[in-house]
Amino acid sequence: MVKSVNTIQVRAVAFQEGDVWVVQGVEYDVVAQTRDPLDAPAAFLRALCSTLMINMKLGRSGFDRLKAAPARFSEMFENASQLELKAVNEVVAPAESLPKPDLNLRLYRGLVAQ
Repeated sequence: MVKSVNTIQVRAVAFQEGDVWVVQGVEYDVVAQTRDPLDAPAAFLRALCSTLMINMKLGRSGFDRLKAAPARFSEMFENASQLELKAVNEVVAPAESLPKPDLNLRLYRGLVAQ
């Protein structure tokens, strides 16, 4: 979902698996892990920016050729609690030539579907 030329909207869901927090993209199958739940948003933004930079190096635009995550993550996102991320979106800034991710992250507290 593209918001403008320089911003790309991304939905993600964070959930705990054992002692690790996983952040899974919804529209794009990008994932990050961290042991510190407070680092989850920044870890995911770093993974997004890395993906954008790799695509750029390969001559691709944005998230070209990156598939959506499996449908269960969209369902988890819809059933999750909204997190307040106003300051987090400024934590990781992609290179000037890349779109800036606008992250909508939700916290899922139910059983994780396999």
